[in-house]
Amino acid sequence: MGSKALSEVSLIKQGRYLAPAEMSNAIMPPFTVPVWGANGLLGYAREATYEEAVPLVTCRGNGCGLVQWTNGRANISNNSMAIVPADISDARYLYSTLLAPDLRPVIT
Repeated sequence: MGSKALSEVSLIKQGRYLAPAEMSNAIMPPFTVPVWGANGLLGYAREATYEEAVPLVTCRGNGCGLVQWTNGRANISNNSMAIVPADISDARYLYSTLLAPDLRPVIT
C-alpha cells in the first residue's frame, strides 16, 4: 500500500485567536474547556471547537512542529493546527504517526 498525503486522510484546521477575556487561567464555570496552544494548555474557554480528542501540530513560535494530543473536548488556539482524521476512530493512530517523522525540514 502506498503512502498518502496527510490531507488525504485528515482535515487540517487552523485554530482561532481567543482574546484574554474569552479565557480563564483556571477551571471556573463557565470556563471549563481546555484551550490548547503552541506549547500546551493555555487556559480554559466556554466553548469547544472539538468534541473529541484530536492531534495538534504547533504552527507558530519556537515550538513549531510540536505534536500534541488534546485528551478530549478542547478549544484550539491560532498557534496550533488540529489534524482531524476522516475517521475519528483513527485519531490516536494518526497522532502516533505524526510523532514519528522529524518535521524540522518542512518548518519555515
